[in-house]
Amino acid sequence: MALSTLNSQAQVSAAQAYLTQYQTDNNQQQVQSVKKVNQTNATRSANESGYQATRAQQQVKNRELPQPSTSVAISKQAQEKLAAEQAREVDEKHEEFITPLEPTLPNEGEKIEDYLAFKKGIKQYQIYADLANIATGSNQHMSASTAYYLSNNDGARNATVNVMNKNMQMAAMQTYYDTTQAINTEA
Repeated sequence: MALSTLNSQAQVSAAQAYLTQYQTDNNQQQVQSVKKVNQTNATRSANESGYQATRAQQQVKNRELPQPSTSVAISKQAQEKLAAEQAREVDEKHEEFITPLEPTLPNEGEKIEDYLAFKKGIKQYQIYADLANIATGSNQHMSASTAYYLSNNDGARNATVNVMNKNMQMAAMQTYYDTTQAINTEA
């Protein structure tokens, strides 16, 4: 409904512009013909040319111009052409705001793939470093990526729990040894 209203308004505007141009061209032709009449009359006698010139000017002044009508009939072919033209103009105006269906990556994603591989390598190193620290007993803390890795891998989780259990047993045995050595040296 809105498109048909737009089309009819655009058609009326186009028709009015055409009529205005036609009237302007017609008036210019009439003025040119009056000028030609004036030039031919100028060659005649002074009295006759003056009389003819004033008479021609009065005719131009008294002549009524046709009034433009407010309705114009346009063929279906012209309506379709106008609608296609207006749709193309709207598309061109709003083309910059339309987002593509699939986003494209610059350099076809090569840099992003390299960055992801780099970040994956850092996370794997962090996991291996945390597991090595747990295995040697030097550090019992782990990063979030290590915790995620262990929560999703049963074998690695069981091995880590066993290593931590052995480390705790070793620490308990070391504490027992140090305590017994302190008692034996005092006695």
